Order: sequence, then C-alpha cells, then structure tokens
Amino acid sequence: MCTSYLTDFIDEWHLMMWLSIGNLITVQYFILGKEVRSEIRGYLHSGKTFTLAILSEKIFSFSGRGALIFAYSLGSVALVSSVAALQPFFTLVTF
Repeated sequence: MCTSYLTDFIDEWHLMMWLSIGNLITVQYFILGKEVRSEIRGYLHSGKTFTLAILSEKIFSFSGRGALIFAYSLGSVALVSSVAALQPFFTLVTF
C-alpha cells in the first residue's frame, strides 16, 4: 500500500532502486553470522544447476517486484493487491 503512496512522489525506477538498496543493506546484516556464511558457501559449491536456479529465481523476483510497482502506479491498489494475493492459489492449481 505504501508503494502506491510513494509513487506519487518519486518515479518507479527510483523506487525500485531504493527498495533494492534497502534489501541489500538488510541482507548484509544476516551475512555477518558464520553459520549463514558457511551455509551460503555450501549452496554455491552445490553445482552450476543450483546456482543457475537461484540466479533465475532472483531475476524473476526482481522483474515481478518491478511489475508490481508499475502496476501500483497505474491502477487501483486494491485490484493489484488482490491479484498478487491470488498467486499462491495459481501455484497450487498448476501442481
């Protein structure tokens, strides 16, 4: 909901940039723990297929977040939020 409010003051690209920077700062806090770093290292040594799957998930996540921000700026917040809330249902139906 606040994303729609923020798009009244800054454009969508700047909002995506600031949200990404905020996520990066938050992730840095979690990487400080040795257990988390060793787990990440283990994931990276799992193989190219796993690394490619994680990379593709991040690309889809970033593009989906961007599409959501642009949808908030163009349409009704209630409509966009309700469509986004149906995503788990579509996943359940397809499997």
